[in-house]
Amino acid sequence: MSDRYALITNGVVSNSIVADADFAKVQGLVLLPAGAGIGWLYDGKTFSAPPVPPEPVPSAVTMRQARIALSRAGLLSKAEAAIAQMAGQAGEEARIEWEYAAELKRNHPLIAALGQALGLSAEAIDDLFREAATI
Repeated sequence: MSDRYALITNGVVSNSIVADADFAKVQGLVLLPAGAGIGWLYDGKTFSAPPVPPEPVPSAVTMRQARIALSRAGLLSKAEAAIAQMAGQAGEEARIEWEYAAELKRNHPLIAALGQALGLSAEAIDDLFREAATI
């Protein structure tokens, strides 16, 4: 009788084949449970589904979306205060951007400056952009 077996590479199912038990044993293959397949993880005893990749980070969101996401996160007033305190030409441009831009781009220098001022990691900023895109 033939079953499906997994070729495991670095703890991940890299291929699956239909084989008989004797061939699988000689080749060092592992019996693959129903529903499991390429990309599944294997710790030497148990198969588990691969982690779901995070939603992609939008490259831009509207200012309305950004402000609502910041408000929901309790960060809008802090963001506005941080922008107001930015000095020099960079501060002036940041205030113009905040007031008049139709959208905020994830890779814009203002986003990096705001993230730093608010103590946000790159992942937290990405999460805010993902959230904003749903509003």
